[in-house]
Amino acid sequence: MCGNYYISKDSVLRIQNAFVYQGLRYAFEDVFPGQRCLVLINDHGTIVSRSMKWGLSTKSGSLINARAETVCQKPTFSSLVDTQRCIVVADAYYEWNAAKEKVTFSRKDGKILWMAGIYNEDGFVILTTRPNASVRSVHDRMPLILEKEEMIQWLCKDYKDLLEKVPTLLEKKQSFEQLGLF
Repeated sequence: MCGNYYISKDSVLRIQNAFVYQGLRYAFEDVFPGQRCLVLINDHGTIVSRSMKWGLSTKSGSLINARAETVCQKPTFSSLVDTQRCIVVADAYYEWNAAKEKVTFSRKDGKILWMAGIYNEDGFVILTTRPNASVRSVHDRMPLILEKEEMIQWLCKDYKDLLEKVPTLLEKKQSFEQLGLF
C-alpha cells in the first residue's frame, strides 16, 4: 500500500522544466490522499505534468490504491487502465511497520520514483504490487515503481507486462527502531 509520499520542491521544478505543465497548484513535501499532486499523463501524444487529486471517489468511499495484479479485471479500474494511465512522481514514500514506526523508502541512487497509476476526471490511484525484498519486512504491498526507460511504455504503449514486474530494490530508512530487551 502507499498512503503517504514525499516530493521535494527541487524535484517538482525539475519535472515542470522537463514536461509541459497543465493545471493548478499542487502539494509538495509530504503528500496525503485527497491532496492535489503532480502526475504525468499522455495528452494526445505529449507527456505533460498535471495537477490531480489523489483518490477516486466510489459509493463506499475514496480509493487511493489499486492492485496491479487485478486492475484489468476490476470494473472500477479496467476501462481506466487501458486509456488513462499516469505516473505519480515522488522522491520517497512512507510505510509504517508493525510497531507503528514510520519507514521511508527511496531509490538507492537518489533518483525520482516513478509510480504507476491510473486516473479519471475525479482523481488518480497508485498501483501497488507484491513487495520486493527491501520492503517485505515492513509491508505486504508496495507501489509499482517504473524505471525511467519504462515511462513511455506505461503511458503510451502496451503496458501489461509492466503490471507483473518486480520493482527495483529500495533504500529503507527508519528514524528509530524498537530494540528487544537483553
